[in-house]
Parts: sequence; C-alpha cells; structure tokens
Amino acid sequence: MKAIAILLTVGVFISIVGCQPAVQPLTEHQKAAIADTVTRLADDLAGAISSRDASRIADLFADDPYARYISDGTVIPRNKLEKTLGKFYAGLEKLDFAWNRKEVAVLSPDVATMTTWVVYTATPKGGQPAATRAVFTHVYARQNGNWRLVSSH
Repeated sequence: MKAIAILLTVGVFISIVGCQPAVQPLTEHQKAAIADTVTRLADDLAGAISSRDASRIADLFADDPYARYISDGTVIPRNKLEKTLGKFYAGLEKLDFAWNRKEVAVLSPDVATMTTWVVYTATPKGGQPAATRAVFTHVYARQNGNWRLVSSH
C-alpha cells in the first residue's frame, strides 16, 4: 500500500511539473531593454539622493512590506524610509551624489540586480564637506508592469 501511495505521489508530481510552460530564455534585445530601464531607475535614485528628496526615493521602492533599504547594518523598511531619510537629510546643507560605475545583471523577465559605485560628498549644516566611497547593490522587480526597488544596500 505504501509503494502504491509513493508511485501515485511521484506520478502526480511528474504530471504537474510536466504541465508547466517551458521558460523561454530572454533575448539579448529583451535583456538590454530591462538593463536600460533599471539603469534609468538607478539614475533617478542618484538624482533623488543628490537633491535629498526622501519622498522621491521612497517612491522608487516597491510598496511591499518586504521592500527595504539597508544602511550600515540598519534595516529600514519601505514604510519608514521617507521619514528616516528625511531626518538624515535635514542635517545636510549639501549632498553631491552620482554613480561613477554601474553593472546590471538581468536575472529574469521580472528581476534584475545592479551594483553601483559612488564617491559622494556630504556637507553637514555648519560643517565641512566630507567625501565618502560606497558600493551599493540594488534588487529591482517588475510588479504589475512597473519596475521598483525591493532591496538596496
């Protein structure tokens, strides 16, 4: 009886897996289009950071409970991102921020990652400018036809 149950389970599993549509690999044109979209979004992010626009940054993230920004080991969920960044940016007089290198990896029709390098200069209110180097990894996902950040660190 146990052998029959195992055979039936395996048979059902094989029929379910066998009925799944075949995944078609992305063409180079499709990968390039996704990479261009993700690059534009990353450039929008850099512009929002440079202008210290916490609302615009938050809008680039997926409206998802799992979307987050991670900074120096601190996890900032999407629903607290605008307020947290707003407090940080309030202490700055100026922020010069632009990517100096970007690399995109298209993982599927709906997921891509981007690694970015930056040397940015932050000037605190009443303070001196300080240059900092950083590397970021961003995960983008297409949800309901729109590309959004789901993770950035």
